[in-house]
Amino acid sequence: MLGLLSGTSLLTQAQPQYVEPAIKIGVFDSEGNPIDKPKVIVYDSLHRFVKEEVVNKTDFKGQIKKIEIQNFGTYYLQFSKEGYEPIEEVRVTWKNDMVNRSPIVKMKLLNASKSLSWMWWGIGAVMLLMALQGYKIFRKKYNNKNL
Repeated sequence: MLGLLSGTSLLTQAQPQYVEPAIKIGVFDSEGNPIDKPKVIVYDSLHRFVKEEVVNKTDFKGQIKKIEIQNFGTYYLQFSKEGYEPIEEVRVTWKNDMVNRSPIVKMKLLNASKSLSWMWWGIGAVMLLMALQGYKIFRKKYNNKNL
């Protein structure tokens, strides 16, 4: 009754919200494609090792659903994936708030990976030229027999 007389209600008081201590982050290549199963090394605010894992908990957009941590605070993350340049340090501060900023990390392909891609294009071009040459030889022999 006292609550009604003072103009406040127990129902309107804000209830504390619990936010799971887990870092959410997106890992993409330089063209915006999600990178599947990147390796993540997590360090605390004093750069002490916390954990290392291959993160396979991604959603359909490539956003890592969570990197579980014990406590809220500042963390430093390192990302690596075969064929990509590693990301040495991403600073993330995770608070007990309903809204936390989820960083986006972009990893660049290594030059060797790009060269490998060009190599396959080159092999395809050579095979196409060989097929065209073979077709020309076949047509020449076929035309000579019919004359």
